[in-house]
Amino acid sequence: MRGADTNSGSRLDAPFAHIQRAADMAQPGDVVCVRGGTYRETVTPPHSGTAQAPIAYRPYRQEAVTISGADVVTEWSRAADGAYRAAMPADFFRSTINQSDQVFVDGRMMALARWPNPSPDVSRPAKSTITKFIRKTRDKATNWTTAVFEDAALAPAEDNYYVGAEVVIQPNKDAWSWTLSGTVIAQQGRQLTIRSRNDSGQDGSQAAYAVGSRYYLHNLGKLLDADGEWYHDRRAGQLALRCPDGSDPTQHSIEAKRRDYAFNLDSKSYIIVQGFHLFACSLTTDIKAGSGVEWDDNGNDRYPWRGAKTIAPAHHLVIDGIDAKYLNHFTDMSGHFFLQWGQNTGIVVSGSDNIIRNCTLQYSAGHGIVTLGQRNKVINNLIEDVSYQQADCAGISTGGAADSFDHEIAYNTIRRCGRSGILPRNLRNSTPGHLVARIHHNDISACMLQDFDGGCLYAAGDGTFTRIDHNWCHDVSGFAASGIYPDALNNWIIDHNVIWNVEWGIHLQNNGVLIANALCYNNTILVRNTSGVSYGPFGFANNANHNEGSLLVNNLVACLNPAESKGYRPVSGGFEQAEIGKNLFWDSIAGSATDPHFADILRFVFTLQADSPARDAGQVVSAVTRSGLTIPAFNDPVSGVAPDLGAYEFGQPPWKAGCTLPAHH
Repeated sequence: MRGADTNSGSRLDAPFAHIQRAADMAQPGDVVCVRGGTYRETVTPPHSGTAQAPIAYRPYRQEAVTISGADVVTEWSRAADGAYRAAMPADFFRSTINQSDQVFVDGRMMALARWPNPSPDVSRPAKSTITKFIRKTRDKATNWTTAVFEDAALAPAEDNYYVGAEVVIQPNKDAWSWTLSGTVIAQQGRQLTIRSRNDSGQDGSQAAYAVGSRYYLHNLGKLLDADGEWYHDRRAGQLALRCPDGSDPTQHSIEAKRRDYAFNLDSKSYIIVQGFHLFACSLTTDIKAGSGVEWDDNGNDRYPWRGAKTIAPAHHLVIDGIDAKYLNHFTDMSGHFFLQWGQNTGIVVSGSDNIIRNCTLQYSAGHGIVTLGQRNKVINNLIEDVSYQQADCAGISTGGAADSFDHEIAYNTIRRCGRSGILPRNLRNSTPGHLVARIHHNDISACMLQDFDGGCLYAAGDGTFTRIDHNWCHDVSGFAASGIYPDALNNWIIDHNVIWNVEWGIHLQNNGVLIANALCYNNTILVRNTSGVSYGPFGFANNANHNEGSLLVNNLVACLNPAESKGYRPVSGGFEQAEIGKNLFWDSIAGSATDPHFADILRFVFTLQADSPARDAGQVVSAVTRSGLTIPAFNDPVSGVAPDLGAYEFGQPPWKAGCTLPAHH
């Protein structure tokens, strides 16, 4: 039966037309049942539930319900240039968080007109490179940076052809890139002059862009020259589109983004949202997490994100079984690399005692999930193809400015990320010595697809002994591509992780911090040289000479291709002050005295066989005192006379990491 908002909404034969109308009526203890179909709206519940009587939103009898942030575009006509056009007003999409236009053909995102032309994989977009850097100047009075560079591959090399195009640049090569966006303001042949509010540059040489820096141009009408591209001509009020196969759009479903959110749960409590499909939109519990608009019209910094010592008021919310695609899309990266998009993208779970679980999330320019506040849980989620705009975003993040205490991140599968898989910036234990902040049993792979110097799990600063344990971290390539990478580190517990096919296993970068307190034990690390760097890979690596308080015990470490890895050392750099106990460093020769006899190394099964020299070769890890705190040991059950070396104990059921949800195709 067709719904109407004038109906009672209390009977199956008298439903409301909109979810919002039901939300307006819902009181504690009510269940809002949604019939199958597509709902193009943002639901903002006015009421909270209670601990004894939460309000629930879920599909009726598991019918397929999609809440869409996009609207259908119709009435297409073919233009002389071969593209098709339809009416689209300049203000068709008014984002509240600085998101960008997005166009879909049959549920698949198309590329904004660009050069080089788009590649089919959103996580590995086509880019060109700077072949000659000329100059970079900064006008502090107006907050504009102007840069000039050349690209020998730029085509056409026609003066002023690209003027007006937007540019996205990663101004570094083989190192961390602080991505920026700007506008082309001049062109002479293959020489481009760009202007940006963002002053980032080459790491260690801020006044330059490195030769080899990657970039692309987009959002210029004349770049609409390939199938799978679109352009919104705001002056003409038209959307121009070329379908992927060159066909007529009337043969397809064409949609354009219109709304930011499916649900806005800001300041709410005791609400359950369960079982919906989300398309081209996200869900937030905190509208003050960040606006994405860093500059005012005069270039003054607005600091538009939830700041330190603040926690959102939302609490005891449950987000369960959501299947979402295309959560966020932005193109403005003129602001802070960490914070412009670091707290307000993906599913935003902000506040206290909230849970997100059993969700399948795919495609986000920013995060998959960001959790801020205290005591939130991120459990059993599948997250794929995120951070595709190469900002400092991840599959799961804990923000970077707002307080983030005591979260648990567990049993998630994360793969195909532009940068890191899990990014626990600012995650801490709220009470010294009460160690509840934990990241465990996650399966993280195929990260750092668009950048260097990061990892499956990248952290920074004082972890206050956050525990990172029982994770699988694997298949990351490129310079300083690491399994677990605490940067500027002190006070982390890293135990019982399995790391393979990475450049650096556990990268303890203390940046001169005297007391590191990195407690690393019972990890299995099998690195592999993939980037050709002459000083890697490493099992444990550090580039500074201070590591007081660190502990390296019961680890099993090897390099799987030592012949191609110049200068490989299992432990490298600055560990003189660390306590190094019993460890096994395999020489990578099958059948040697140090061969750990894995169950099936070709299938990446790193449990031990009965004759392994790692059996009973370890030591019981005891509680230690660090920075005036007693840090307990986290020993897994032992079957023999002493612990085994590595992450698995022979004779005990092998632990597994990752979610239980089926993968996307």
